[in-house]
Amino acid sequence: FIDDVSLVPMGVFDNLDRTICAGQATTFVTQSSCAIPGEIYEWTIEGGDGTVIGMGPDITLSPGVTTTYILTKKVGSCSFQDRVTVNVLPSPVVNAGPDKLICGDNNPVTLTADDNTGNTYQWSNGITDGVPFTPPMGTTVYTVTATNSLGCTSSDEVVITVAPTLAVNAGPDQHVGCNGQVILSGSGADSYSWDQGVVN
Repeated sequence: FIDDVSLVPMGVFDNLDRTICAGQATTFVTQSSCAIPGEIYEWTIEGGDGTVIGMGPDITLSPGVTTTYILTKKVGSCSFQDRVTVNVLPSPVVNAGPDKLICGDNNPVTLTADDNTGNTYQWSNGITDGVPFTPPMGTTVYTVTATNSLGCTSSDEVVITVAPTLAVNAGPDQHVGCNGQVILSGSGADSYSWDQGVVN
């Protein structure tokens, strides 16, 4: 008695482990040594509940922590699995500081990034961390990028607005007699606050 047995070639995947910084994504493009009509690809997380997170040979992943993924190739009742690990490196958390409103030009400002981890910083607009500079009139956005020892980066922004100095005029001096009244009216600004309880 002679019977025929058909062998289904499953192929070999060439996915390699990846290393990314937190917040980044990586794309796996699976190259199988043989393509078979009707084949199915499923991506799951090792140690998870078996939920399929992706279908097809290619997938883009952005885990928050180091995670191992399982790629299962199915052809009929046959299956083949491959595992890949995405190693996640920590990214720095940087704070550019609060936004600033400055009245009058030629007032120096010092921007200092704060993350208390000893990372290196690069500011936009030619600014050096911790070194005073004079911002231009108007509103300017300054971006600082922090780089840690692992080569991962993070950025934050601070907005500095420089407004022109006001030329406020309280009006001419006035003389009033006993029980007299006088009207005080300031000019040169949008709103006024007088001392002694006076209303503009």
